[in-house]
Amino acid sequence: MKNKVSFIAVEGADGVGKSTVLRLLVPELVRRGGFGGYLFFHWKPSAANISRDRIPEDDPHDPRGKAPRGTLASFAFLAYPWLGFMHGHLRFVRPAIRSGLLVVADRCAYDAVLDPKRFRLKLPPWALKLFARLLPRPDAAILLHADPAVIRARKPELTVGEIEAYQRALLGCGLMANPIPVPAEDRPEAVVSAILAKL
Repeated sequence: MKNKVSFIAVEGADGVGKSTVLRLLVPELVRRGGFGGYLFFHWKPSAANISRDRIPEDDPHDPRGKAPRGTLASFAFLAYPWLGFMHGHLRFVRPAIRSGLLVVADRCAYDAVLDPKRFRLKLPPWALKLFARLLPRPDAAILLHADPAVIRARKPELTVGEIEAYQRALLGCGLMANPIPVPAEDRPEAVVSAILAKL
């Protein structure tokens, strides 16, 4: 790695291959960075979401089919995870970094901006972006993207149009401190090599 990063996030649409890439990438990052292991979490660094030196199986739950919350309920819903993010960063992420661990997030706060339907949010874009901007940011964000037809063939839960919209938001949101877009159509080993070359 050109620069040692201690906290990374991996973002991408369902079906782009995040889990497979993470299982290959994380041990290599630990080895190359000289870390003593890694702390992994999905979406929010809470006690229930954190794993040490282990990447859990995917949680298939996706509430997109439910009606969105109203505006006030959406603001109230975001306030709770915002506090959870801040608490988790202070309680888990910072101590892990100080103790020489790599911290890895599968998705992160950015997901509320990129895919508000997943969280049943009905808020203007500025409010979603403010939520993400007021939280600690990873040192680097790996943005996995691929041909929407390829992604849909892997996971048909989203339409091609929804995947296209997600990837436009992903590559253009401008919230990440160090965004690293990586095409993910190739073999997972090749995708990992491309990520390592850019870090």
